[in-house]
Amino acid sequence: LARPPSRFERATKWVQRNRVQAQTLVASSAVALILLLASAAYYTQQVRKANADLAQQSAEASRQRDLAQERGEEAETQRRLAEERGRETASQRDLAQEREKVAEAALEDIIRGAQEHFDDLSDPSARAFRAWLLERVLGHLRKLHELRGQTEGATMKQGVVYEQLTRLSAATGNWKDARELGEKTQTIFREILERDGPS
Repeated sequence: LARPPSRFERATKWVQRNRVQAQTLVASSAVALILLLASAAYYTQQVRKANADLAQQSAEASRQRDLAQERGEEAETQRRLAEERGRETASQRDLAQEREKVAEAALEDIIRGAQEHFDDLSDPSARAFRAWLLERVLGHLRKLHELRGQTEGATMKQGVVYEQLTRLSAATGNWKDARELGEKTQTIFREILERDGPS
């Protein structure tokens, strides 16, 4: 008896039969992800601005308390206002962090999709689309990294994307790019090993 195909096998066959629809679906996901990243960046910027406003108001409240006891009531009011804004700021920060997590998960899904559904490197259109998609993912990973204030270190996801781009360049005979990308991949993984040690 023949084994019934799994969902993954059916999905893979569907992608092979409907490449244009599959690529459109992935492109739509990428556009949605870009919009999500822009939203996360906006909220992160708002949180930073609110933090700066909060720090300035707290300093002003302390100065007024020290200068004049008769203005104690006004200083207390400002302190309460600052605390309320602090709670709002914490809430906005939590929301921004959640959106960053959703964006990162979406990027991981795209990387996985590029690995699973575009392994046929003999198809030039699939190869070009996969390279375009991976380059965009790499840019968004860098942006997320910067938003989190982690500009000093590489991430494993960046290394995986560079590794895929290296394979794509080698498969198309673009040896110069493959060599440069391969060196970048090795540098990233070496940096991760030196920073985090062997797992």
